[in-house]
Amino acid sequence: MVININETIAQEGVSRVKARLGQVLQNPTGYYESNIAVLRRAIYRGIWDSNVVYGGWLEGVTDRNRTSRFKGYHTFRLVKQSLDRDSVSLAAPVVAAYIREMNK
Repeated sequence: MVININETIAQEGVSRVKARLGQVLQNPTGYYESNIAVLRRAIYRGIWDSNVVYGGWLEGVTDRNRTSRFKGYHTFRLVKQSLDRDSVSLAAPVVAAYIREMNK
């Protein structure tokens, strides 16, 4: 159940990251968006950009962002905050399905 909850939240995160990038990217080529994916470990699920070289710059976490006018889009940080707020409602259908299954 925990893995399914993590997978559900991560898939929603990928959708939200791609939606936000669609709003903020000035000249999207599609390459960066196509590399946004769920990072799967044993139980943990995360969202990553497949280590695209300029991903840190777009997020705003590199030294280059400190010395330029562009401070980054902070997409992953903002999506993480929204997922933290919505995690219970995202997990509820998965938990309900498991409870139904267990009550059979």
